[in-house]
Amino acid sequence: MALPLTIKTDIKGNARFNDTVDMGAFEFGRLNLSLDTDGDGMPDWWEFRFGLAPDDANDAQLDLDGDGLSNLNEYKYNCDAAFFDTDSDLLPDGWEVLYQLNPLISDVIDVNGGYNIYADSDDDGLDTLQEVVFETHPFVADSDGDGVSDGDEVSQGSLPMDASDLGLPPSADEVCELRLTVGDWSNSNSERYDLVVGPITHQATRFGVVETKDYKQFRAGKRYEVQIIHRGTDPSKWWFPANVKEILDTAVVFL
Repeated sequence: MALPLTIKTDIKGNARFNDTVDMGAFEFGRLNLSLDTDGDGMPDWWEFRFGLAPDDANDAQLDLDGDGLSNLNEYKYNCDAAFFDTDSDLLPDGWEVLYQLNPLISDVIDVNGGYNIYADSDDDGLDTLQEVVFETHPFVADSDGDGVSDGDEVSQGSLPMDASDLGLPPSADEVCELRLTVGDWSNSNSERYDLVVGPITHQATRFGVVETKDYKQFRAGKRYEVQIIHRGTDPSKWWFPANVKEILDTAVVFL
């Protein structure tokens, strides 16, 4: 028996003609949701969903969206493997998992019991987003254990994740203050980027904006790797034509 399948399209996607396809030769059966052809811990259907290779086990340890969470862990935590921030709370999925937050819900709580991305959970002078920028522990006031709080170190220009500086401010001749700017300069106002320079992850905290901030954590005479990371497109603006080129190289700056 032929099942009528109406086709109303041409090559350009315009409605042009109707046709009928004979489906009698197809066999219908149950989809095996547990099938894992390459044995990498991710079922085939899930890999197809995110454009991974169900016959290549090596992609389990890759990080498709660059959020710090491997593809395998994206599956285990039920995250979106193609978007760095599944719950859209501005915190990368990998960062949330690392610090035992829930990447599926906006769970940064302020003193009043409500969600607040600018809350300071450990009372160290840095809000949650700043903890991401400086790669510090959101629930430990002195991440490197040198006796000086993370917020104080940031203010004085020392490194909150480097105990070798003993929490002391750097001398005036070694400090190199940089002004970092990153964001979406296009008219779409839809993209979000991070600018990583050495120990600092400067970010546009919202989609479609350009943000600038000064940092005193750089030292004269040192080299720093520089990366620009495209974090994603505002889900409400996915209808814009994609025009983002992947950046594979890492630049180095000498101060």
